[in-house]
Amino acid sequence: MKKKTTTNGNGIKKATLAKAPKESLVKSVAKKVEAAAKRVETAAKTVAKKKLPAPSVTTLIATADIGWGNQLYLRGEGGGLSWETGVPMTCNGADEWVWVTTSNDPIFQFKFMLNDKFWSLGENMVASRGETNRSYPAF
Repeated sequence: MKKKTTTNGNGIKKATLAKAPKESLVKSVAKKVEAAAKRVETAAKTVAKKKLPAPSVTTLIATADIGWGNQLYLRGEGGGLSWETGVPMTCNGADEWVWVTTSNDPIFQFKFMLNDKFWSLGENMVASRGETNRSYPAF
């Protein structure tokens, strides 16, 4: 498309389009846009058909009297746990601590920590997705 310059009676230049785009070009672009829209619609339907695993609740419960003012933490892998930084557990009473996740990780490996400083005795523990695991950690 070319620009055409004209001058009005006052000597001011005015730019106008020389020709409108050809109708065949407009139709070609319209067809490409329509085809792209159909591809997007097909892809959206494909994604909608795929089923993600339903979230299941995994619960870790620790029964331990760790003394007034202390906090129980978890470290591990799976469900957002890390071996470097502890996640605080929720106290549900004098000696019950709970951590709940809806992560779809199949296996959780974990260990308890007192005040995120002292490891519980024994080996690392393992829980499977969707189960409730009760442990009795000792420090």
